[in-house]
Amino acid sequence: MLGPTDEIPAIVANREELLTLLKADAEYFQPRLFAIYGIRNSIDTSQPGAPYLGWGLDLHGDDGVVVFVDPRDGGTHCSESTERLLTLYQRLGEAHLVWLD
Repeated sequence: MLGPTDEIPAIVANREELLTLLKADAEYFQPRLFAIYGIRNSIDTSQPGAPYLGWGLDLHGDDGVVVFVDPRDGGTHCSESTERLLTLYQRLGEAHLVWLD
C-alpha cells in the first residue's frame, strides 16, 4: 500500500497498475466521518441557546488532522483530534460527538 505522502515506487509498471494501487489506498486510508451536535450556551439565561449540528472528517494521518464544518455559520475548523474539537465545543455549551461510520 502507498501512504498518502509516499513516493510512487519505481516498480509500478504502468498507469493502470498505479491507478489500482491508488484506488486501494483510497479505500484503506479513508477518513472517518463524524458529527458534533448540541446547544450553545446563551448569554441571556432566560432564553434557550442556539442548537447546532456539523460534520467532520478525521483524516487520522501522522499530523492528526481533523476538518469540521458547521453549516449554520459556514465555519470550517481544523484540529489535531476529534477529542480536542469536542472539548472546544463543550466550552461553548452542551456538545456531543457521534461517529457515523
